Amino acid sequence: MPQKPIKTEKENDAALKRFGKLLAANPVDGTPEFDEMMVLSALIRQFEDAHYAFAKPDPIAAIRFRMEQQGLRPADMTPYFGTISRFYEVMAGGRRLTLPMIRKLNHALGIPADILIRATASDSPGYSTDLPPALQVREADQPPPPARQRPKPRPRASPTRLANA
Repeated sequence: MPQKPIKTEKENDAALKRFGKLLAANPVDGTPEFDEMMVLSALIRQFEDAHYAFAKPDPIAAIRFRMEQQGLRPADMTPYFGTISRFYEVMAGGRRLTLPMIRKLNHALGIPADILIRATASDSPGYSTDLPPALQVREADQPPPPARQRPKPRPRASPTRLANA
């Protein structure tokens, strides 16, 4: 069966049905059916990645979700944030997650580090959660601007240097 890129929902549905039949037959590696199944898998993934993309959650939303899943209260989060007030500051957007916090949350609660590292909605003025994921603009996905350096202070003039001038 010759394969071509999947362009419509109807073609995707047909490919999914064919993939399901092939998978149920449990083809052996090296057979034409197995090769067809692998090609269909790649084509279906490509179509669905382009049409059903999910944006990664905001770090704060991920923490809230995990707390809800595990029935955790703010007091239970102090081992990861240090103090309960720091937890509230981070959750309100007033303080960023630090690297030690990210490591602890990743290790203990299993929240992926790449999600925790992302900037929150309050960090990025261009971030909008009202738009569909494909249309959201996130400045966090771009490298941060270089840090602004303070100008070096000029040496003060001493009274003896002023007198000699």
